[in-house]
Amino acid sequence: MFSLFKKTLPVMLAGGMLLASQSALAKQITIGVSFQEMNNDYFVSMKQALEQAAGDIGAKLYIADAHHDVSKQINDVEDMLQKKVDILLINPTDSVGVQSAVISAHKAGAVSWRSMPRPKARWIPLSVRKL
Repeated sequence: MFSLFKKTLPVMLAGGMLLASQSALAKQITIGVSFQEMNNDYFVSMKQALEQAAGDIGAKLYIADAHHDVSKQINDVEDMLQKKVDILLINPTDSVGVQSAVISAHKAGAVSWRSMPRPKARWIPLSVRKL
């Protein structure tokens, strides 16, 4: 599974960069990632792959661990939005609980990677794996 993620991550990041505005492409891309936890080997592997991929494309990466706390995850996402991230990846602690953070990200213009589309949202679907 890690191998599949490692292969698709650069495609996801490249897609996110293409969706970013022209002004964002002229500067260093910033990526924010909010994990529900980092006590799981799968998420640790994802973090390592993200660090490698971000380094490969020269992107600045912000990573946060919510420790299964919805309030902390919302605060983490809000902090990333204050840092003006171009791309936002959220591994939700509670998909309903973080809705306000996702809405804030959309309003801020951050590209969000989601498994389900939201009308008028900037998102990269899971079907990107088929590319």
